[in-house]
Amino acid sequence: AEVNRLEMQTIIKDRVPYLIEQHQAEWKEYEKQRQQFVRDYSIDRIRNLTLDEYVNGKGEGNRSFCYRLEYQLRGLGDISGSPCTQYGVWFGHYGKDSTVDYQFTKKNGSSVDEAFQYVKELIVDVLTKYNGLESLNQNKLPAKFKGKILFLYHPGNFLNIFSKNHLAFFTAHLNLISSSDKELNLQKALMNYRATWPELKGQSHF
Repeated sequence: AEVNRLEMQTIIKDRVPYLIEQHQAEWKEYEKQRQQFVRDYSIDRIRNLTLDEYVNGKGEGNRSFCYRLEYQLRGLGDISGSPCTQYGVWFGHYGKDSTVDYQFTKKNGSSVDEAFQYVKELIVDVLTKYNGLESLNQNKLPAKFKGKILFLYHPGNFLNIFSKNHLAFFTAHLNLISSSDKELNLQKALMNYRATWPELKGQSHF
């Protein structure tokens, strides 16, 4: 069933103060983690990451870029459950082959190194063109991975909801029109709707 504005007004009045009271300390901790990640991985650092500093399964104490983004920052949006191929390159096995080694998505290049350089270029492209939905949609990074990067670096412009199914559920129940069924367009429809509520201005996007 669709939620109309009168119903939503009641929901916001009842739920928002409760959510703030229950979760504010948690949100502050998540925000600290987000800021630390962004400090640790400037665009220049991302350009110069080594393979082991990037892939899941490697890095000192297994604290690589991909590991931290997926596991350490799970509270900022869960992208686990998606295939390891979303990262373009990874360390482990794939499919029926039980060999544990560096793996890569074939569409990203003809070798691990080539695929890795291409993925880093895609990440940098996302972070430098974050203002244009059209160019972001054309970027070949998988949607959940792309969505989490965008939220981590620009939380005022993007939501920490990355699944198309979840985004479609919310936009349908709120009867929102989106210019496209792409994840970022559905996010934009929800952000525009959020902006129509003065009660939510200044509140955490969490």
